Amino acid sequence: MGYEITNKVKGRSTIRAVNPGTYTIALSDLRANANIETILSAAITDIEWSTSGYISITRGSEPVFNLYTTGSWVNQHTVRQAGANNADQNIVITINSGGSVVLDLTKNATYNVDIGRVILNT
Repeated sequence: MGYEITNKVKGRSTIRAVNPGTYTIALSDLRANANIETILSAAITDIEWSTSGYISITRGSEPVFNLYTTGSWVNQHTVRQAGANNADQNIVITINSGGSVVLDLTKNATYNVDIGRVILNT
């Protein structure tokens, strides 16, 4: 399988990755509608994982998380910065040996929506 992404317009994105490998998720992969949505940044808010080796998550060239065994991480206000490091960079997930990881992200985006012609009754 590799990975799959579920996106919502003006909402969260969820990334699920399984099996050994390195998966690069571009910010543009987080668009629910490529015609109207431009993703400027994305912050990791929650992580759940299970692995027999380790899972690393990097943003740009900066390591953000190294995950071992099984666990979960919720972005609480005391550690909020960790999930937002290099938020304007691609997300690179490396699963060594085996396992799976689920990431929830919030997105900062712009929207190009043609509201069309508005007719007012007067």
